[in-house]
Amino acid sequence: MTVCLPDALREVVAAPLPGQDLTGTLVTAGQSHTVVLLPGAAAVRIARTPAAAAELPRRTALLGRLARAGPPFDVPVPQGGVTAFAGRTAVALP
Repeated sequence: MTVCLPDALREVVAAPLPGQDLTGTLVTAGQSHTVVLLPGAAAVRIARTPAAAAELPRRTALLGRLARAGPPFDVPVPQGGVTAFAGRTAVALP
């Protein structure tokens, strides 16, 4: 299900993307993460559980290592690191 960005997530999404226009964002929720899509800019993964939050730094680092290995396909490289804000853990991906 896709919905508009709730106010409760607005600051969490803005933390890893300071100054980014949040107009037109879409939100979808999975089992472990809420994903906020900023069309043309980024997708922000927000951990929904403590276990997902604990894994987010490792998974983010793995994407960086995979991209540096130069595979024959595109790998989304995180835009900055994992951000903790308002009790939530998030990362922005292109």
